[in-house]
Amino acid sequence: MRQPPKPAEPPKSNERNEYIPSFIAKKPFYIDDATASQDDYLKHQRLQNEHETDSLATQKWYDRGAKTGTKATKYRKGACENCGSMSHKGKDCLQRKRKQGAKWTGKDIAADEVVGDVKLGWDAKRDRWNGFEAGEYGEVVEEYNALEAMKKQANG
Repeated sequence: MRQPPKPAEPPKSNERNEYIPSFIAKKPFYIDDATASQDDYLKHQRLQNEHETDSLATQKWYDRGAKTGTKATKYRKGACENCGSMSHKGKDCLQRKRKQGAKWTGKDIAADEVVGDVKLGWDAKRDRWNGFEAGEYGEVVEEYNALEAMKKQANG
């Protein structure tokens, strides 16, 4: 008498469970492994090495508020209606809104600003200490000390 065929074996456990990420199943995310597997389907969820594009230390400093040459004497077509600068439009103007803008009065035309290509990260673009010079602050301190000395001399 023949024996009935054996039931098919269940699938092996080496199949990848899509619900368990490989970086959790194999190793903790904080261990730096230079030989990361090439077939990692969750590589986009791992901590990535930050490129130096976000660091101001390695980037070229850009001069905020720099002007290009001399300012214009009359309003030019296509310039900002508020201040008269060619580097931006009226809705992007950072000056206080005038009662009558430079377009209508032709007076007090602002100089054009230098608009450069800034390839920095989010934090670096908004760094308020960008371009800070400690030597310039020394001059401010000296001026303040001189003013304090004059006040003491005046009070007697």
